[in-house]
Amino acid sequence: MDAAFAAATKCRRDVFSGTPIVASTIVQIQRLAFPELMIEIRCIAKL
Repeated sequence: MDAAFAAATKCRRDVFSGTPIVASTIVQIQRLAFPELMIEIRCIAKL
């Protein structure tokens, strides 16, 4: 989880510059079939 938060924070700062106000969710699971792989699910909500 620490690595995921660090990567997300760096990505947001690189893309949006500064400290952006964006919503996101990071979910921790017990294990993956291939532990060396991380997955990302991206979506955009339109209201």
